[in-house]
Amino acid sequence: MARTLAIENVGQIKQAKTSFSDLTVFVGPQAMGKNITLQLLKLTVDAGQVQDKMGRYGIDWAGDRKKFLDAYFGEGVHSIWREGVSQLSWNGKDVDLTKIAQRKRESKTENLF
Repeated sequence: MARTLAIENVGQIKQAKTSFSDLTVFVGPQAMGKNITLQLLKLTVDAGQVQDKMGRYGIDWAGDRKKFLDAYFGEGVHSIWREGVSQLSWNGKDVDLTKIAQRKRESKTENLF
């Protein structure tokens, strides 16, 4: 069963809709958003596991979205997400990165390899 990640106005990605199935291959020039797409997919599917790993290594973002995104993507990269402009959805449901950053998710199991 295919799953769909939709991204709008995140970093250099103006608009992308990617369907994932048993095998999905990304090809293209450097700096086009392939890595950001895969990192957003991982965060969307495995938020609890990501938060747990970050906590185990002593990373504390204090519920702040910018600090969380910098810790997850790399220092200074929080600017790829523009409040009120950037959008992310998984299988047609909006993903709220601010809510992900504000609390620990219950599920700490990994679903995406």
